[in-house]
Amino acid sequence: MGDSLNELATLFLKGGGLVKALFLLLLFLTANFAEAQLVGTRTVVNAKGVAAADVAVSSSAVSVMDANATRVAGVIMNSGTADMRCAPDGTTLSATQGFLIVAGARFALATEASEGWKCIRTTGSDTTAGVAEVHR
Repeated sequence: MGDSLNELATLFLKGGGLVKALFLLLLFLTANFAEAQLVGTRTVVNAKGVAAADVAVSSSAVSVMDANATRVAGVIMNSGTADMRCAPDGTTLSATQGFLIVAGARFALATEASEGWKCIRTTGSDTTAGVAEVHR
């Protein structure tokens, strides 16, 4: 199998657009096959938001997702106009530490989705976080 991988890598580096597209498609299909083993049965949107609205993110860290062992995937979207940072519970989070999610961007969670997550704004302006969770 190692020789096949070396040949694929050589084709990828030397090949044209079609070879690269096929290689990326193979990676995509492999990733989706692994994800298919984590099929969820219900989706929850903005569980931490008041009346299922987006969660307000300000100058203090705010929980956007509680830890949940049945959650198999999730997405945190910065639905506001200011950048924010997010991190799992139990890790350091500040305006300069954590995973940066710029305004309008999304952060997809896979294996780490079962953890609780919190977010904080990075500028002087508040923002909002939209959250979607998939549970088994």
